[in-house]
Amino acid sequence: MFFLFKIESFWDWSDQGISIRMVPKEEQDIPEPQAGTYTLMNIVLVNADTGIIEAMRAVTFSPNFSAVLTRAFQQQLAAPFDRAKHVDTIAEVYARYPHSKQLAKVANVLERGGSQHA
Repeated sequence: MFFLFKIESFWDWSDQGISIRMVPKEEQDIPEPQAGTYTLMNIVLVNADTGIIEAMRAVTFSPNFSAVLTRAFQQQLAAPFDRAKHVDTIAEVYARYPHSKQLAKVANVLERGGSQHA
């Protein structure tokens, strides 16, 4: 699964390949989203060269997107995990879609952060 994002008038499309299985086991608990509630994500953009925080944003996801994200993480937890295969799969995706903007064009779900509808 890839998480793609952009920050209007600040940051063009960027992406991150993610798997709940890459975080410590004790942090893999995925609470069910409550019907009608929004999931909050804090985004911190850090300059890799200086370590200085360049931007911080809090973004909400609609109840629909929150449910989609929860299901995706639950599916990851239910499936067997092979770290080497995970890394290889990410490399294959980047070989096919070398730019985040290309990945965004084939995304399964698009949502504008803070919107009320997915």
